[in-house]
Amino acid sequence: MRRDYGRILRLIAIYYLLAATGFGIAHYGFGINYTDQAMMLAGIPMMGVLAGVVWWNLRTLHPQWNTWRQFTWRWDYTPIAAVPILTLLGVVSTYVEAAIAGTFSWVLPAATVVAACIGFAEEGMFRRLILDMPAARSSLGGMILAFATSVISFALLHMMNVFAGLSISDAWNQTLYTVRFGVVAALIYLVTRNFVAVAVWHMGIDYSLFVSQVGVFRADAILGLGVDWICKITTILCLCYALVGLYRWWKAGHRGAPQLNPWATHTL
Repeated sequence: MRRDYGRILRLIAIYYLLAATGFGIAHYGFGINYTDQAMMLAGIPMMGVLAGVVWWNLRTLHPQWNTWRQFTWRWDYTPIAAVPILTLLGVVSTYVEAAIAGTFSWVLPAATVVAACIGFAEEGMFRRLILDMPAARSSLGGMILAFATSVISFALLHMMNVFAGLSISDAWNQTLYTVRFGVVAALIYLVTRNFVAVAVWHMGIDYSLFVSQVGVFRADAILGLGVDWICKITTILCLCYALVGLYRWWKAGHRGAPQLNPWATHTL
């Protein structure tokens, strides 16, 4: 466990350092503030580097990532698998609406790229790498500790936004606000192990936030409501599955880590 957490904490520190450096260069080097539209463009190189670092570590620690199997469609007894489809439709709909209304701008493609990088990098780092390390699969205590590490480290990441000109109080409020998302995302991932769905869900949230600076996109808003309800239903199902999994684990002698979704077959 000590070796696993030593490696993970080093990766988290590197992630924080790269994020702070990227924001610092954009803010202090080019005068771009956190709330400026230009931060979307400035964030692409930074998030691209972070996504590359996460991808490299996923390939190193999880050999499955040397293939494309992690992107295959599979059923995990929750509706979360529909999220990537609805999110993709939401992105396409914003392009169509903007083109029809004559409001298409660079913000849309920039938001698409940076949101995709954010979803992959942050969920890959703070969900996939942390919750799938051997220490998290060794016992119930190891799983709980990994869950807490995932939620807390993800939330504290948002304190790096002070390097982009955000005040400490605003960054702290943002950190507290993201705890809820971190808890839900970690729970869904622990039960479903559906990384793609969780990463795309994260991407969709950020994308909708970014493009709201351009205007109101009705189709994306409607599809977003659908995604919200799917995630709420999935959260309830995950809680139920986790309780059943814990009960079976306890009845079986409570050795090792419990299988929180007794019915799903995880390929990753």
